[in-house]
Amino acid sequence: MGGKDSAPPPPDYSALAEASEQSAKYSYELAKRQQDWAEKTYNENKDVSDIVIGKALDALDKQTAWADKDRERYENIYQPLEEVRRHLEVNMLGALAVTQAFAPLLGTDRARTGKPGRIINISSVSGRISAPFLGAYAASKRALEGMSHSLRRELMLFGIDVVIVNPGSVVTPIWDKAERIDGSRYETTAYWPALQRFWSSALRSGRAGLPAERVGEVVLEALTARTPRTSYPVVRGRLRNWTIPLALPARVIDRLIAKRLGVDAEPR
Repeated sequence: MGGKDSAPPPPDYSALAEASEQSAKYSYELAKRQQDWAEKTYNENKDVSDIVIGKALDALDKQTAWADKDRERYENIYQPLEEVRRHLEVNMLGALAVTQAFAPLLGTDRARTGKPGRIINISSVSGRISAPFLGAYAASKRALEGMSHSLRRELMLFGIDVVIVNPGSVVTPIWDKAERIDGSRYETTAYWPALQRFWSSALRSGRAGLPAERVGEVVLEALTARTPRTSYPVVRGRLRNWTIPLALPARVIDRLIAKRLGVDAEPR
């Protein structure tokens, strides 16, 4: 007993379980606060349009600041789980919490009169095409897309539509922030050379992206079209950066990415 060949003790998952419980509790509390606010506003029978816009913009500012703070979205096997969890909290659970809070105003409350609303969820090219080193971000956007498709089919009952917008690279100050990111914590990993090549390419692509106004135009179209599409890609070089990658087999895309990064694409 307790000798050299004895089996190791089972792993202790209590810390992980506690962290997951805290994350779920936070998500529930956020959704509950927003739901309470929406019900209070509705019950007071006020004109809520200006309040809704103000609250939504305030929430967006806070979420964007949170996301920018932890923009180090590198390889999955080394990235701290807390960073991965934050991406999911902001990009998917945050959108769901806001949707739940405003659902009665959009038309799920049949006591309200007027035309049902329409939900526009801002995904990303990464919601459909997953680049290396952006796994947490891609996962959060793909989760948002899966949720959006389910929501659209659920909300047909109330005449509420859900549309996805998939922007590619957009010229904003985010690329200046990205250039200042310190990725040195990955310097001793096998990914460092490929990561540097990828990041240089991403910065060049970002600075040559579309103006933000183009995304705004597409959002307006998605909001006002009589019969909108279910998704709208907003991508420079759409054929090369959207249509062809989605049409090609995943292994072909793997090899093309590997060639650009100078790595071996064949699984061993």
